[in-house]
Amino acid sequence: MLSKNLAHCVQRHLAYSNFHKSGNYEWDSVQGLVALKPDATRRLAVWSMLIQGVHFVLQIGSLLFNTERLEVAQVGEATCLIAINFSAFMLRLDLYGDHAPVQVINFLIKKEDIEPTKSEKTLSILVIAFCYIMEVTYWIFPLGLGLFTIIFPCKPPLLSALFFSPEECGAGPALQFKIIFSLVEFIIARQAVMSGGYYAVFILLPSVIYLWTELAKISDVLANFDVFKTTYEKLRVFETALNSATAGRIFKTIALVFPFNQIEISFTCIKLHQSGDVNLGKLAFFLLTYLDFLAFCLLVFTATAKINTLSKKRISQFGRKIKSKVDKKVMRGMSPLRIKFGDNFVEAITPLIIQEFCIRQLISLLIVSG
Repeated sequence: MLSKNLAHCVQRHLAYSNFHKSGNYEWDSVQGLVALKPDATRRLAVWSMLIQGVHFVLQIGSLLFNTERLEVAQVGEATCLIAINFSAFMLRLDLYGDHAPVQVINFLIKKEDIEPTKSEKTLSILVIAFCYIMEVTYWIFPLGLGLFTIIFPCKPPLLSALFFSPEECGAGPALQFKIIFSLVEFIIARQAVMSGGYYAVFILLPSVIYLWTELAKISDVLANFDVFKTTYEKLRVFETALNSATAGRIFKTIALVFPFNQIEISFTCIKLHQSGDVNLGKLAFFLLTYLDFLAFCLLVFTATAKINTLSKKRISQFGRKIKSKVDKKVMRGMSPLRIKFGDNFVEAITPLIIQEFCIRQLISLLIVSG
């Protein structure tokens, strides 16, 4: 179920991405798999990444030059947009074309679909739902940013706030300049969200769900040790490939930056609600963005924690059953599966620790800001 639906979603995503020249990968229609683009074709994607990096620096400059005249809620808005841009930039920052994500996604696409269990079907539906949410986000976030530029052209961290003088802001910039800056923000945001979202939603999320469901299906009653050993080693190989693809940049960005986004966006939503001039459009925009980050973090960290705990449980279950000394030595050589971010990995209580950290930091920010 997951493989077939995921293949359709990935194919559609890569079609969008290739149209905007924003990604390193393309769909090989002959083999029905994902392929790394040739170096000559990837140059536009690399330039797109570099332009987004410059855009990120200019956003920071736009905020710093205008901080004195901003209220707390407005600083929060600007920081949220910068943080989201930084998240997408770090997720897509692959200048040389990494083959590891290709191997991971192609394994999931090629995997034969068998009759799924009820829980497997539910988790697969969640993955596909996130894929469709990502496609909607391709439009909503860039369009929202473009409209924001036209309506509030002098609000940081928009580029227009960096180039228009206070006098021009007071009089209202000319419409043609608003449209130009709006298009620039729209194009950069669309490329950023599209490329960054690919690694998070199409690589990491279905991979951890796959490992979770496969471990859950290993039964200590129906499977003997040889079956368990073979199955577990296959999962170990996939875990190694996944860590190679995501531990260094993708999952590290999600583990370190996404919680900060949760804190900052929730803080901004509260401050916008408390402000005298509540803009329902902005409030809804940031609230939906917060819910996206929250749901994604909960699902990914819960899945990665389950992978670690379930693998420990399965090893313990089969360790108690076997009698052969040779098999016991093999069991002692088995270690639990660990989905890494950098040199760390997710354990059973990691999701709770992260959410507790977010809540504590949010409360601290609210107390400090008054």
